[in-house]
Amino acid sequence: DHVVPRSRGGLHVWENVVAACRRCNAKKMDRTPEEAGFRLIRRPFAPSDGFRLTLGRVEPEWDEYLL
Repeated sequence: DHVVPRSRGGLHVWENVVAACRRCNAKKMDRTPEEAGFRLIRRPFAPSDGFRLTLGRVEPEWDEYLL
């Protein structure tokens, strides 16, 4: 889920994306977490340990592990 919704100018970057279940994602809609009554446990961040997963698509070298 985008913390700041894309419809409101939020970017599609690691620092603006968090994991959310389908129900929470639907409840939040195009609002900020605060507006939806949610609280982030911590601010999202780009991984710095070499983890590579491009938002929106899987890196080709991951294919064999994600069948």
